[in-house]
Amino acid sequence: MSVTVWELKNGIRVVHRPMSGTRLVHCGMVLDVGSRDERMSERGMAHFIEHMVFKGTARRKAYHILSRIDSVGGELNAYTTKEKTVYHATVTRDYAERAFDLLADITFFSTFPDRELEKEKTVIADEIDMYRDDPEEAIFEDFDQHVFRRHPLGQPIAGTKASIQRFDRSAVRDFFARNYGSDRIVFSVVGDCTLAQAQLLAERHFDHLPSVQNPVRRSLPAEQPVRERIVKRPLTQTHFILGGRAYALTDARHTAFQVLNNHLGGPSMNSRLNLNIRERYGLGYNIQSFYQPFIDTGIWGVYASVEPDAYERALHLVHRELAHLRANRLSEPAMTRIKRQFVGSLIISHESHFNAMISQGKELLDLGHIYELEEGIAQVERLTARDLQRVADELFSPSALDLLVYAPSRKLKGAASGE
Repeated sequence: MSVTVWELKNGIRVVHRPMSGTRLVHCGMVLDVGSRDERMSERGMAHFIEHMVFKGTARRKAYHILSRIDSVGGELNAYTTKEKTVYHATVTRDYAERAFDLLADITFFSTFPDRELEKEKTVIADEIDMYRDDPEEAIFEDFDQHVFRRHPLGQPIAGTKASIQRFDRSAVRDFFARNYGSDRIVFSVVGDCTLAQAQLLAERHFDHLPSVQNPVRRSLPAEQPVRERIVKRPLTQTHFILGGRAYALTDARHTAFQVLNNHLGGPSMNSRLNLNIRERYGLGYNIQSFYQPFIDTGIWGVYASVEPDAYERALHLVHRELAHLRANRLSEPAMTRIKRQFVGSLIISHESHFNAMISQGKELLDLGHIYELEEGIAQVERLTARDLQRVADELFSPSALDLLVYAPSRKLKGAASGE
């Protein structure tokens, strides 16, 4: 199905993709605003505002906001990342206008009531505790800080309990005014909604919204020396992440590393880490690799949780896998299999209409165009074994690797290395 992009007179861009075979409409306000846009005194503010927009607008109280979509069987939600905030709704086609209207209302006309603001501090404090109590969640947050230090990319998205307690209505409005610009918003629509309907509803509900220009101003994290850090926690298992800086979303090597990372430790059961560490040696239930690209940098790592006595061996085996990918160029049959597997995962993800709605909004903000499935497949097919070996050699070198360990509260020996 063809994609149409147009810009409203206030600078908001709208991207529309019709889908047959569904009665649903997925739509969302995708904002180029995230936790990395916060000042040090504002840690957690982007996430806090994401919560607060549901607490009241000039036209609606919290109950009416929460009931507006739920009462017709739809779904209304939001989330915040390091670089994006997304307010989204899924409804049947008969209630598309309801979703357009509500998303515009909460994005631009939230009132941030004082009473609700104080209540939400408690809710988010509980959310912070929940994540900090889970080592599988907390270690990823701490690894960001480990790699990026005091840069905003290294700070937790939800902030800290101390930072959110300092928020008041004035601070919320100040962040909102600096960052919620119409030039940083894409409204994305996918599903059973014709282009004519989308254009009519966008004109009706978005054309009157204020035109506010708030260009993105972000600093690149400074290069930092790699380091190893062991944190003692009351745990029964040892958790660790070995990794470091990675390629930006706009880097030409981005696709090669996506494919290599998927081969190394992606979600499939035939990843190298799963086969060669979990299956062969029975070390650890959870071992995986991840790659998170940002607009100007990135982060990657291998995460594992193992019994304390197995930690050194597991870390050694991870180093060995990384060294193998640096030293050995993949065969042509292996490359064919790896690319086929990655392309299949791209197609599966693209088949999710909700994922497509989010992705096209982000792509328009970050890349200035929609990254069509065929374009992605073509980029993967052009990759060679040499391309993958080059990125492995750059990112998997022991001298480029940071290590963060959550160790049970007893003595843990030093880090093992595969080279």
